[in-house]
Amino acid sequence: MKYDGICSPFYLSLVSYCNNEVDSTLLNIQNDLIINFENVLRGPNTDLLIEPQYRLVDGCHFSLLGFQDFSGMWVDCIINKS
Repeated sequence: MKYDGICSPFYLSLVSYCNNEVDSTLLNIQNDLIINFENVLRGPNTDLLIEPQYRLVDGCHFSLLGFQDFSGMWVDCIINKS
């Protein structure tokens, strides 16, 4: 990104839950990016929202309640500059 002149920090959300499974390999890759690059800040971990009320029947995408809680998680991350 620095090579392309992108210097602004950005947030990376931890996202892996789909088909009622957590992909720990993907989470580790995302976490490594956050740890190893100073301009990558930690966004919310969507895998914390796996209960049925937060997801659609496909087991991947958010329900309205899931989106509402996910939005609140984003606000917290941005305020806390995690």
